[in-house]
Amino acid sequence: MPIPPLISVPEDPLGFAADGFVAERSIVDPYEIADAYLCGERARADALIGFPVIVDEYDPGAGGSVMTLVSEFVDFGSRDVAADRLAGIEDPIGFCERHGLDVDTDIEVLPAISAGSVEAFGHTDGPSTFWAVVGADGRAVLFRSAGIIDVDDLTGRAASFVGE
Repeated sequence: MPIPPLISVPEDPLGFAADGFVAERSIVDPYEIADAYLCGERARADALIGFPVIVDEYDPGAGGSVMTLVSEFVDFGSRDVAADRLAGIEDPIGFCERHGLDVDTDIEVLPAISAGSVEAFGHTDGPSTFWAVVGADGRAVLFRSAGIIDVDDLTGRAASFVGE
C-alpha cells in the first residue's frame, strides 16, 4: 500500500512558539510502533502506522506548567478512517483489552468535545494525557504530554488548524 502524502503544516500552526514555547520539528515517515508501556501510547502509535507525520515537540521553558508537549499532525484522508484509527485514544481500556495489554487503573477518559465540524477526545493515563482533534476531512492533531495541560486550549488551537 502506498504511503499517504505528508500533511501541509506551516511553522507554529498552533501558536505555541508565539507563546514562548520552543518547538523542535521532525517528520516521521512512515510511523513505526515504539516500545509503548501505556495504553494511550500504544493506541497513538498504532493509529499512526503507515501515515507520514509531522511532529512538533515543545519545551515550555522554566515557567511552563507542561513538562513536555508533543503535537503530531496527520491526514487520515477521511473522518471515517480517522475515527477507526483513533478509537484506541477514545477508548483506551477497550483497546488494551483487545490487544492483550495490561490495563492501567489510572486511565481516565476525558469528556469529548464537538464544535461544528471538529471532534476532540482523549484520556489521561497516569501523568500522561493523550488528546486528538479531528476535522471533517480527516486531518488530525494528536497531543501527548506529561504534566498539566488544558484540553480546551489544545482543542481551540487545533480546531483552527483542522477546521480550515
